[in-house]
Amino acid sequence: MPIIEIDATNWGELFKDDAVYATAQGAASGDSVSNNDTEIYLGQGYVDTPLYSLWRGALIFPVQLLPPGATVISAILSIWGKTDDSDTDFNITIVNGSDLADSFVLADYGDLLDEVADYGALTTLGLSLTGYNDITLTAAGIAALQTAVTAGNKIRFGVRSSRDISVTTPKLDGEATYDESIVFHGDVTGKKPKLTITLNEPRKGQAWIEGAYFHFFDEYNTEEVLAAANSIVSNESEIVCHEDNVVYD
Repeated sequence: MPIIEIDATNWGELFKDDAVYATAQGAASGDSVSNNDTEIYLGQGYVDTPLYSLWRGALIFPVQLLPPGATVISAILSIWGKTDDSDTDFNITIVNGSDLADSFVLADYGDLLDEVADYGALTTLGLSLTGYNDITLTAAGIAALQTAVTAGNKIRFGVRSSRDISVTTPKLDGEATYDESIVFHGDVTGKKPKLTITLNEPRKGQAWIEGAYFHFFDEYNTEEVLAAANSIVSNESEIVCHEDNVVYD
């Protein structure tokens, strides 16, 4: 089965802060946005101004370049850690990003708010700053990826802190500052976010005779079986001579 690595074509962060945590977390729009920056912040934090800050990530991969009939078997989303300043560890959580714009905008911050289904997660405990951190996509993540590949579209993922998803206010403990955030690399050669996909190549057009039956693969890589006549069977552009067991394209 082929294994294909694809670098992100756009990556960025969506940022919001406010004196009230619920206001910052539940905002419909962010305060700032980045596109194709060298680094991406993720998580939340607090300073005793008071001020609560949240960062959400956004990633786009060009899977429309894959054969539309390909079947996705598994996929891993990988990010290269740069810094980890977390006073409390959290799960880096991949979520649906289908509402993200091609070039990220402030409204994308709020668009990710209701995206809480887990497409894959990885704890920040032991986050590597010297190599890729691999996040295996769940069945839901693979299904979203398969839909994009079949339709010939890009795949868009949001990246959220599990503590943002659970609406958990950063722990204070009387400290002047409290950090629950990490930074991972963006536009750095050899360290860009990437998607590694294992797939079955489409086999549309392959046809053969087994006994009295005509077999072929359709555009979804599914084997179809038809009862064959004693002479000739036609399927789209293929003609099969049953008696001689020959396929003509």
